[in-house]
Order: sequence, then structure tokens, then C-alpha cells
Amino acid sequence: MLTHLFIRHLAVVEQLELCFQEGMTVLTGETGAGKSILIDALSLTLGERAESSIVRHNCPYAEISVTYELNELPLVLAWLKEEGLEAEEECIIRRVITKDGRSRAYINGRMAPLTQIRELGERLLNIHGQHQHQSLLKSEYQRLLLDAYANHPELSANVKRDFLHLQRLHKEYKEFLKTKEQMDKLALLQYQIQEMQELNLQENELSTLEAEYKQLTHAEQWLTLSETALSTLKNESGQDIFSALYSTINQVAQLKMHTLKLNNCHELLTSALIQLEEALNDLENFKDTLELDPHRLSSVDARLNQIHTLARKHRIQSHSILEHQKTLTEEVEKLVNIQTTLEILQEKLKLAEETYQHSAILLSQSRKKAALQLEKLLTESLKTLEMPNGRFKIEFTNDPVSSTDGSIPQAISAHGFDGIEFLVSTNPGIPLQPLRKIASGGELSRISLAIQVITAQKMTTPTLIFDEVDTGISGKTAETVGKLLKKLAKEAQILCVTHLPQIAALGHQHYKVEKNQSEESTTTQIYPLSEKERVLEIARMLGGATITAQAVTYAKEMLETI
Repeated sequence: MLTHLFIRHLAVVEQLELCFQEGMTVLTGETGAGKSILIDALSLTLGERAESSIVRHNCPYAEISVTYELNELPLVLAWLKEEGLEAEEECIIRRVITKDGRSRAYINGRMAPLTQIRELGERLLNIHGQHQHQSLLKSEYQRLLLDAYANHPELSANVKRDFLHLQRLHKEYKEFLKTKEQMDKLALLQYQIQEMQELNLQENELSTLEAEYKQLTHAEQWLTLSETALSTLKNESGQDIFSALYSTINQVAQLKMHTLKLNNCHELLTSALIQLEEALNDLENFKDTLELDPHRLSSVDARLNQIHTLARKHRIQSHSILEHQKTLTEEVEKLVNIQTTLEILQEKLKLAEETYQHSAILLSQSRKKAALQLEKLLTESLKTLEMPNGRFKIEFTNDPVSSTDGSIPQAISAHGFDGIEFLVSTNPGIPLQPLRKIASGGELSRISLAIQVITAQKMTTPTLIFDEVDTGISGKTAETVGKLLKKLAKEAQILCVTHLPQIAALGHQHYKVEKNQSEESTTTQIYPLSEKERVLEIARMLGGATITAQAVTYAKEMLETI
């Protein structure tokens, strides 16, 4: 329920703050007073497009904020939770429009895109007016109204569940179809794998061959260097490094016997001798591994060329051959098994389509049964709203035929395959035509009112606004419209902008819209009326600018007989 509205710097409003209650609230005022400003402000909180011209002259921005009480709106609370906008008792929607035309929107203090504002707004408020936000003209909303009236949530849930399952299978099927298009690659892949199998490359073989090839190609050079180093370390003349080092150690050992100062020197020389002997052993061992083997070198070179040639052919690194072979093998296995998988998927799709069709047909049958009842009730209701020749019909268009090319038919959805269109004829001889093509705004408002009254008990939108539903009616019809609005106010919060005293007198709250002009500015104020002020306002609406005693008396009678 809408509880609070705050407006600042919006068109003719400098600043305005209103509080609303349950039941029916009426707004009245002279023509041109600015009654539409309230509708404009609320429309902006529903995500309507904002023009920079809406910002009050000489003001940097316009701001609108609305507060809704959510205690009895579990579906709205659930939606807010899903969107990460959890609320406990109330929800605040705020919209700011700057002078340069930029707009920002907030839900509970968090910035939100207009699409999200619209989704939330549709769950909280519905405006019925000649040039305003009118969900009723949308086929989707008409379907929602019919489904709510038919009261078949289980059937709707079954269709949605079966559709989502069918959608998942179609997606999987299309992906496999794309893979099937690659079946002509199978022979090529198998040939490539055969090449790699013939190569018979072993794990770590390439790195081993590369190391061996390096040693074989450098064997002669490394052998010469090793022999030279060994000759330097040890030769037959007895003048090698070892002989010199042995002699030096003996001489230092004799000196060490006479002084402690050479202890460290003796230890270092001894250690050097040990390390030198180990180095000599390593060098001799390395030399022993060297062998001049041109036949082996040729064999290794040929094997490496074979490996690198195959890698270049497949445009991969030589070290990736085994991994590439594994990848190709997996792809071949997938292609070999794809036909079997496709056949299984086709069977699943057939079963899923049949299940969906069954659920959708049951839903469609329930809708058509409810549509007959709704058509009768609405046709009767139109006759009481100064449309004695009014006719109402709900047209169904559907295409339950399944697709054969792997795609879901456009006509089916999570809501079934029914296309819903509300058709109306308000004058004799005029054929039924879609509600959205109705030329008369007054007729559209009254038709909307009739539909809302009949379906209100089963709808969840808590607040409904009717903008000048009295256009083109008077007398008894006006009284009928007022009673319908008051009846509807038992199920939802109603805000009604009206010119007729018969409707204004039935409101639980009464606000007056008044324009104040000076040489420098024009402002609109909206304020609640006391009982005395309300009598005078009803009297003004009855008699015009001059309020007569008779009009006051009649106004009191109207209010007393409510």
C-alpha cells in the first residue's frame, strides 16, 4: 500500500508531501490546477521516461520519493529478496532528474536501473488513465488478469516447469547438432592420430634424444678438452699438480711441528688435495662417457627430424605431441558416439514436447473456461457504465505445433502457447477490436475500471490509480462508477482523480489540488480537506465558481448518505 509521497522541484510543485491511507482517496480541483502532476510523479517512480523540462524552472533537479507498506505483500517481499533488495516493513522508491536530463533511481537507498524500477512498480502500483502507464493494454498483463481470475496457479507452474525443461533440452540438442556438423572431420582426425601412433613417441623420449644429440655432436670437442684438462692435472713426468701439492703439504707439515701458526694452512692444503682428487675422478668418468659414434648420431638426428616434422605439420610444439594425440583421441571418441547421443536426445525432446503440450493444453482449457465467464460479467458491467451496447470478448491465438528443426516454436513460452487479446465494442455496428485501439480515453478508463473491479479479488497489485475515469459520463452512470470504485477499495487502495461530485463524495480521504500564481511564479499545492472544507469543495463541484446555499445543502446530503 502507498503510504507516503514526496515531491520537490517538479514542474509547478516547489515541495509537496502527502500521506495516504487505506480505502479510496479522491483528488479534486479546478481545471488547470495541476491534478495531473500527482500522476506524473507516480509515473516517474514506475520507471517512465523523464524529460529535463519536468524540472522546475531555476532548479537544479527534481526529486520524487514514494513509500510502500509491505506487511501484506509477501510476493513483493520475495521479489525484493531475489533481487538482493531485502526489506522488512516498507519499500522506498526514489527518482532524481537533473536539469540536463539525467536520471537516477533508487530502491531502499540503493541505485537501481529503470528496468528494475519498472518490475517493482508493476507489483505495487497500476495507473489507469488516458495518457498514462496502462498495463491493461499489454497482452501480457491481460493474460495475467485472465490467469488470476481463472485461479489456476498449479497449471501455470506446471507449464513453466515443463517449458524450462524443454528449453534446456533444445539448447543441448542444438549444441550437439553443431558438433555433428564436424563429423566430416572424423576421417582427418583418425588419420592424424594414426600418424602419431606410427611415430610411437614415448614419454620423455624427446628430451632424452635432445640431450643425447647434443652430446654426440660435441663429443670430439668435449673429448679434446677433457684430455687437455687431465694432462694438466696429471702427467707422466711427475711434474703434475698432485706431485707439487704432495711436496708442499710435506714441507708445511715439517714447519707445523715448530709453530702452531701453520695449522690452518696445512688443513687448507689437505682439503684442496681431497677436492682435486674428486675433480680428477669426475673428469675421468666424464671422458669415459664420450664416444665418437657417427652412426648413432645419424640415427638420433633422423629420429628428431621425424618428431619435429610431424609437430610442424600439426602446427604444435614438439613437446606437445603426446598431449595433442590425447586431445584428438577424445574428440574422435566424442564424434563416434555423437549419433547415439543425438538419438537419445531426440527421444527426450519428443517426450518433453508431449509433456509440455499436455500441460499447456490443460492451461489453455482452463483459461477458455474462465474467459467465457469473464466475458459475460464484463459485458454486463459495461452496460451499467453508459455503454448499453458494449460487448467484451477474449480472443485466443495459439500454435501448439512442435518444431522439427531443433528450435522452440516462437508461439510457445513459459506461459503456454495462448496469445491473449481483450476485444471490445462500445457502439452498435462497430466490430470488436483490441482494447489498445479504443479511441475514447473515457471509455478506456471505464472499461479498465470494470475489469479491475471483477478481477481485483484475485489480483495482487495493492494500489490502483484512476485518472479522470468520469470523462464523458454524468448522472446515474457517475454514481455507478463511484460505487464501483468504492467497492474496489475494499480489495485495494484506490486513488482517483475526478471532476464529478458523485464520485468525490464517496472517497474515504479527500485531497484538493490548488494552483497559486504570482507575478514571479506558479505553484501547485495538494492538501487534505477537513469535513467542512470537503462540503464546500463538493458544493463547488456541484454549482461552479459561485457556491450557493442550495449547493452546500446538497453537498452535505451527498456526504451524509454515503
